[in-house]
Amino acid sequence: MITRTASFIRTHRWGAFVVATYLALGVVFSVVNPIHEATDELRHYRYVRYIADYGRLPVQSAGEGNAQAHHPPLYYATAALASFWVHPADPLGDPLSNPQWGFRNWEVGTDNKNLYLHGPDEAWPYRDEALAAHLARWVTLLWGAGAVALTYALGRVLLPEQEPVAVTAAMLVALNPMFLYLGAAVNNDVPAALIGAAITYVALIIVRDGLTMRRIIALGVLYGLASLVKFNLVAMLGVIEAGLFLGLLVPSGGGGPENGHPSRWRAFLRANVIILGLTLLISGWWYVRNTILYGEPTGFLRLTEIWGVRDPRAGVRLAGRELRYAWTSLWGRFGYGQIPLPDSLYIAVAVLCGLGLLGLIAYLVRERCALSPARWGMFGLLMMAVLVNFAVLYAYITISPAGAMGRFFFPGLPAFATLIAVGLIALWPERLQPFVA
Repeated sequence: MITRTASFIRTHRWGAFVVATYLALGVVFSVVNPIHEATDELRHYRYVRYIADYGRLPVQSAGEGNAQAHHPPLYYATAALASFWVHPADPLGDPLSNPQWGFRNWEVGTDNKNLYLHGPDEAWPYRDEALAAHLARWVTLLWGAGAVALTYALGRVLLPEQEPVAVTAAMLVALNPMFLYLGAAVNNDVPAALIGAAITYVALIIVRDGLTMRRIIALGVLYGLASLVKFNLVAMLGVIEAGLFLGLLVPSGGGGPENGHPSRWRAFLRANVIILGLTLLISGWWYVRNTILYGEPTGFLRLTEIWGVRDPRAGVRLAGRELRYAWTSLWGRFGYGQIPLPDSLYIAVAVLCGLGLLGLIAYLVRERCALSPARWGMFGLLMMAVLVNFAVLYAYITISPAGAMGRFFFPGLPAFATLIAVGLIALWPERLQPFVA
């Protein structure tokens, strides 16, 4: 086992290096950023503590400790498992607020933009609440490392002969300041990125190699887990359906009766029944619970009573401006958005991604005859993952005053990074491509 693991790491040493770099930087972020300062981190932390202290799930209310109770519990359960043995003196206590936290919050500056005031009780060696919070943060970091590793895996499946694509894609996720920041905080958006990447990965394998029972079961298990991580992952059903359809439509190396024309639709329906059955088996209890508590399976009606909702018509009118904000918050807008990065960084990232898109188009045009139908299908699937998650972000913007958050796109970030990486590598002269990642 140890020998196989060592051999695997040697084979994928650059991918392992990117994951290790992400973990190291994430620990630094978690130590430097005071506890509870990331978006909604205090509320997410209280959800974790509720499970750890009471051994049951919170019920939605405006009261302390329950403000994030609409979220499915899987991530919070893993964080509670890591920190249940710590017993903070006041798990629902309110930190002292910084009255100046919002001062000129549209500017980059050195003034104190923290939401809360922090004292020596948060310093190393961690204890009490600080220890519990950092343990939960480090659990998030492990979820993030999985997302980075799966981004690398997406690149290796798409273009196995071009490792620089996989390494570059993993770096685009691992070195994203916002992904690092939230990966070192208590939240469920980074775990959503891992599940989104995992579903995309299995669907990509199906497009490349064909449909098998093992892959169908893997999708069913992953989609069931997705339903227990964050509700926006329900949209990943679009990626699953695209993977099944393309896996049965395009010629691949999978073989088997599923690829025969008369049985394609039967295989498609059978796969959907199995995936739905496994999803209900794994996560159905959560939606039954919501129906009992709130009268409907999602709990969103109760959520809107607590948090409010935006008129979708107003949301559409504001979408252009809010999408620009979402773009900046995808790459780095810390705290509750009151700590921006220099505009030059946002511009540089936009230029980089623009070049990647141009390079991707040029690559697909140049290789249009050389790419196999399965390879075209894989590119189409990655684009589907990007579009599905962009649609989720846009929908949030239209219905929620707090919807313009780039983190809602995290489940599609690995697919987006992979496509951008293909384009960036394609822009380099072929003889230099092995050295640019």
